[in-house]
Amino acid sequence: MYLNWLLTASVILALGNSTRPDSLANRNQPLVSARPPVANVVVEHRNTHLHGEWKEACTDHFRVFHKDSRELAGKVAETAERTCATTFQKWFGEACYQWRPRCDVYLHATAADYALATGVPDTVPGHSTFRFDGGRLVGRRIDLHCDVPSMVSAVLPHEVTHAVLHGMFAEQSLPRWANEGVAALAEPPEQIHSHLQQVERFRQAGMLFALQTLMESKTYPRRGVAVYYAQSVSLVDLLTASRGPKTFIRFLRDADAVGYEIALLHHYRWTFADLERQWTASAFARGDQVSGSQ
Repeated sequence: MYLNWLLTASVILALGNSTRPDSLANRNQPLVSARPPVANVVVEHRNTHLHGEWKEACTDHFRVFHKDSRELAGKVAETAERTCATTFQKWFGEACYQWRPRCDVYLHATAADYALATGVPDTVPGHSTFRFDGGRLVGRRIDLHCDVPSMVSAVLPHEVTHAVLHGMFAEQSLPRWANEGVAALAEPPEQIHSHLQQVERFRQAGMLFALQTLMESKTYPRRGVAVYYAQSVSLVDLLTASRGPKTFIRFLRDADAVGYEIALLHHYRWTFADLERQWTASAFARGDQVSGSQ
């Protein structure tokens, strides 16, 4: 879920039990079946009558539904495909695999239209919905509204990254702090920097979470959601800068199987106390640098 002063959780509809994640024993096995990278994005425009007079722009992995702008829908579809390919390569070292069904992206003309159609507050610029059946992801949907200036440049890449991550992890094995931190690193550098700057303000207010508490939490906190979000972005930035994005993904999979303490020692040679020291040094001495966003 993209954060815009207010953070609400991405919606996950579970229809069955989840599968087990990779473990220390099989962490080097391929994560997905590879296929050739997307070289040229072909956008096919269609007419459809799904829930009214929606028009459709279709690519390999996405169906973009809109009512007015063919040009914008094509731009959204192309950006979604590029983000999908970049995310797979950066975090998993793989080419995109074929999604069936495709991820549906709905472009609502205004915030009011978005809120009416989805039930999500109009202060939220976009969100993702996922359906699982027996641990297998069987449905992805992204809802956006077009009156957000950064919809294509920031909100869309953020939500597409969520769509990739949910497909690559078992239903319950993707921690929310990592999910939000990775997705935020798909945003433009100036917005990533804005997230990171918030951490200093929250430290001065005495609002920061202990990193072990943040990492082991299963849900968003009842209070301090904005703190949780900013600190998660900062922590993912540190861990990816330290050992790279692919090691970070292996760390998450192993942490789900054997716990964070063992996984931290295995992949980073850090205890939780070491992590706190490393993160404090990084978060409050980084200046304008975004370490792990590239």
